[in-house]
Amino acid sequence: MTKTKENITLIVDRLETYGDFIDLLSHYISRYYIDDGSFNKNDVRNFHKWCFQKTSDDFKLEGIDFSENETLEKRIFKYNEFNFFEFNDCDLKKMIGFWNDMLSVDKIKNRESIRTLIDFYKLFDRSVEKKYKKSEINEKKTCMIKE
Repeated sequence: MTKTKENITLIVDRLETYGDFIDLLSHYISRYYIDDGSFNKNDVRNFHKWCFQKTSDDFKLEGIDFSENETLEKRIFKYNEFNFFEFNDCDLKKMIGFWNDMLSVDKIKNRESIRTLIDFYKLFDRSVEKKYKKSEINEKKTCMIKE
């Protein structure tokens, strides 16, 4: 059985919004995370949820509600846990650089990176679709990615 190729249309403005969300989330994490050795995995998990909620609250002011997108929060946490929390390295520049690279269509990507970008785009879109109408897609700058 062969897997059919799928064309994915990404709205560049949305990617920028998702990047802004991650930038702000990374800012909160790097600003408030202090691991003095007393944090256990549950503490780190709860801290990440708090930062995600704080970021979501800021975006609600713009009319986009990410707060109930638990799958998105869990996926972002998995990446942050593996890349930053496990090494007690919540450096803002590293976090933003990591996520900007992941959410960028301008960078040369391998197949796995493209799948990850598409997966995160779809997760973010679950929250954004409530604000935008499908007819707005034709009015926005888009890019086409073949999966």
